[in-house]
Amino acid sequence: MTFSALHASDADDKAQRQASNKAMADNDIDTFISFFDTDYIITYGSSKKTLSLDAKTRSLKAMFDDYVGVKYVCTPKNNYISNTLPLAMESGTWVGGGNA
Repeated sequence: MTFSALHASDADDKAQRQASNKAMADNDIDTFISFFDTDYIITYGSSKKTLSLDAKTRSLKAMFDDYVGVKYVCTPKNNYISNTLPLAMESGTWVGGGNA
């Protein structure tokens, strides 16, 4: 997730997560991916990694198109913001539900 400041406050982080979750719920891929930096890496619980924003965008677009009635929510468990680099890490859970 992109942080607007090097040391984002908890309130900033929560506001960005709420906006990101709204974009997911609305199946708004362009807004959703705007929260990712171009050099991000996502590692899934299965240890599978997504190393390209283009690949992730295509994957998410297909998921949103294939499961229009499913609403996804990400609940962060931990957020780590580097004290020395403009770098952050979030761990948490994605859950999808609704009318598929």
